[in-house]
Amino acid sequence: MDCIFPINITSYDAYEMGLRASNPVMKTEMNAIMRAEDDSSLSRDSEFIVANNSGNINSETFIRQYFPECTTVNYDTFQTCIEAIREGKADCALVSNYRQNDMEPVLEQNGLFFVPTGESMNLSFAVNRDSRELLSVLNKTAVLTSSANVDSLLAAYSHSSKKMTAGQFLKENWLAVVTLITAAFAVIIILLLQKLKAERSLNEQRKKTEEALRIAELKQSLTSLLDNMPIMTFSKDCETKEYLACNQSFAKYCNKSTP
Repeated sequence: MDCIFPINITSYDAYEMGLRASNPVMKTEMNAIMRAEDDSSLSRDSEFIVANNSGNINSETFIRQYFPECTTVNYDTFQTCIEAIREGKADCALVSNYRQNDMEPVLEQNGLFFVPTGESMNLSFAVNRDSRELLSVLNKTAVLTSSANVDSLLAAYSHSSKKMTAGQFLKENWLAVVTLITAAFAVIIILLLQKLKAERSLNEQRKKTEEALRIAELKQSLTSLLDNMPIMTFSKDCETKEYLACNQSFAKYCNKSTP
């Protein structure tokens, strides 16, 4: 598995699970499912018992962030969460605004209704902690992708009560799909350009290093040649009359051990 989506998770929880979370790709308004006879609303100081589908880390994180005084009780399925609210074992359950249409028939059958929480849940990708390149691609995709297009795409999907083929989905949401594909290609191109730039810089550095080695070898060869010449050779500054260099023969002539 390369990534998880959608996920709402804190940096600490992600680190504990060996994951890294991307920048938020989208957000969804959250509603509370409550009994019709309960005339209440959620606030930061509410002390409700919230029924949660076991393993739903998104809702658990959301509750800890915005409703820290509430108590979370996990149930095996969402249907058992609904039954717990109906029977008074729990005060409410949280559901995304995008699922509202699908949930309305179930709520009517059980005498329940939606109450807006007034808060939104950020949804991101999550990848393995070591998948830094994939995280970079997903972060740039999140930045380049318009949240309005994503919201429109999900809203269209949530309001559809019938099954649709891939062709129908593409036909009805072609603009959002094209936008996502364009953003993905843009990210790939940016990464390729960065790679080419890094390789070019590395090649230039390698050429400079090789040139410096060739110059050093040439200097060493010339020095060795001059030192082994039997005749005396030297160089002298014409203006200052200062000796600049000489070979071993000239140094010996001047009673010096080395040039």
